[in-house]
Amino acid sequence: MVFNVPLERDGIDYLLDELVEVNERMNTMLPHELLRNLILDVRALYSPSSRGKQFGEIRAVLHDRTNPPRIVIKVNDTSLFTPSYMRLIENHIRKCFDLTGVPIDLTLSASRKRRERRKSKVFQ
Repeated sequence: MVFNVPLERDGIDYLLDELVEVNERMNTMLPHELLRNLILDVRALYSPSSRGKQFGEIRAVLHDRTNPPRIVIKVNDTSLFTPSYMRLIENHIRKCFDLTGVPIDLTLSASRKRRERRKSKVFQ
């Protein structure tokens, strides 16, 4: 839809309504169980990459902040989750929760076991 806003002021009401809706979507907390199940379903349908016998595991999902929504996914090894796989997860989240126009901060975090193993190898 193309508007000639500067000359005729057409579409300003539509634009303001859309901005209000995007603001409401940015400030809503997503239901934790539904978000967790959605990400685990994506993991079941589309496997992340693997290295040898090590497969990408999703251990926990946390939605801790709004405006913009930040979703932290705790995994066993962050290098097994490629940017394209993260885009796949983000697109499923957008589709399920209707987050059109909302930036999503999707963050990977290595689990504690992985970090401890890495530290113990460094100090040996």
